Amino acid sequence: MTESFVFSLDMLPDFARDLVKDLKPGDVVTLRGPLAAGKTTVVAALARALGYQGHVASPTFVIERRHPLKGPITTLAHLDFYRLENEQIDSLDWRETFDEPKTVTFIEWPERLGDRLPKNVKSITLEIVDEKTRRLTLSDNFAA
Repeated sequence: MTESFVFSLDMLPDFARDLVKDLKPGDVVTLRGPLAAGKTTVVAALARALGYQGHVASPTFVIERRHPLKGPITTLAHLDFYRLENEQIDSLDWRETFDEPKTVTFIEWPERLGDRLPKNVKSITLEIVDEKTRRLTLSDNFAA
């Protein structure tokens, strides 16, 4: 059953700590939502909940950022396809990320990938409720 949660920014760290319990090495998680919905903010909270202490910036202009982690998940890969067209997407080596068994991959703007996504991705959809509040909907394969 798909679950939805309404939260404000101050609630996000607690939510992220609960959500990462359902992440395992090799998972691919898509983030959908309009501009300024908070996709990178959610990834940053999840990165902190996984133990990453550094700054998590949007990968919009660099396409991919990687953050080292300790534990069974050793890398958080954060990809953003917002600016890319089909030809550009096909020319990049981003698919290799899916084959890294100790990496969790977060993808912003997965709509750009069409049917190129692997099967069984987990999905987070964000909706803007108001300036400080968001509705977050998890796909059925999240147990959180």
